[in-house]
Amino acid sequence: MGRSTGRALAMLLSTLKGCRSLLDSVIAKLGEKPKAYDQASREVVFDISDGMEPLFPVELLLEAVPISLQASAASRASWKAEIRTEIDNVLDPAGWATQSPVRVTIFYFPAGDMFGDIDNIVKPILDGLMPRVYSDDNQVERVCVEKFEPDRAFQFEDPTPKLAAAIEIARPVLYIRIDNETSSED
Repeated sequence: MGRSTGRALAMLLSTLKGCRSLLDSVIAKLGEKPKAYDQASREVVFDISDGMEPLFPVELLLEAVPISLQASAASRASWKAEIRTEIDNVLDPAGWATQSPVRVTIFYFPAGDMFGDIDNIVKPILDGLMPRVYSDDNQVERVCVEKFEPDRAFQFEDPTPKLAAAIEIARPVLYIRIDNETSSED
């Protein structure tokens, strides 16, 4: 091994020791120890579920007409921003998105007969929930969506306070519930 190669290796070892030192200081500041070290991926795995992931269920209430999948890109971007603003009102903005599977319930209470198809509002809503509630919409294992037009009779048994508010306030209203319970039993 040549002199320059030996110096390069010494510098690399010194850098690696510095990285280990930096990792140790980050761990100390976080106040937690790594949960595991994955040899295959060479990643340190932390258990971040203590207060960092959203506490489920997460319920959102938006006094708005949801945007259709066919809306312009600018309208969809504005809609996502509106959803994310509501998320920040409900969740700690410094928190982590869940990595777990989720189910999403969407109830739309339009002011009159709904224009367009109910299925067209789903994708923009799911996209708006990323990356704050979940990291990727492929984590959504179940979606329930329903519209409640003014002339339709309906009744909920034991609604949550947020759902009760959605029923009581002036329309249009969109109620969204995200849960990490993905079983098919309600």
